[in-house]
Amino acid sequence: MVEPEIQVSKLDAARRQLCTAIRLYFHAADAVSIHTLTAAAYELLYDLNKKRGGSPMLVKDWLAVGIKPERLAEFKRFINRAENFFKHADQDPDGLLKFRPVQTEIMLYDACCKYYELTNEALPEIAAFKGWSALTWAKEFVAESFAPDFGERLQKSFSTSNRLSFYRDIMATALSLEERRDG
Repeated sequence: MVEPEIQVSKLDAARRQLCTAIRLYFHAADAVSIHTLTAAAYELLYDLNKKRGGSPMLVKDWLAVGIKPERLAEFKRFINRAENFFKHADQDPDGLLKFRPVQTEIMLYDACCKYYELTNEALPEIAAFKGWSALTWAKEFVAESFAPDFGERLQKSFSTSNRLSFYRDIMATALSLEERRDG
């Protein structure tokens, strides 16, 4: 049996990649796969954002601010190193990479923010990831004035004992709200 074709836009592809990467992240799945999906979504969103004249993105725009012009290409190779290592073997078929998954979290957070900015679509997966980030690795970076009492409200409403429990709680709440809205 021949599978039917599906039509996929660039934003739809980015959404699917982001949501899958987030699900894998919360299930503590393979870090390389999570990074590869995140990087693919990020590239789509980065390109769409540039074409639309959107605001700069953190990982590939803001981090490059202040880099010496003659070192910019080297910096971009550094930023893209894991993404390219996981996709290509033409230059270094026997290569090894020391990879830090925290860079995926930063890239995933940036992609989630940009997806919302481009689409104004509030996805529960993105809300779950941004919420978990605000309570864990990113809490030291997010200004209290940006979201007053956000972390406190999240901790009161959802289990923060581990990633998967938090994700399941957020997704169950989102499903319940959607059912009430549709019903």
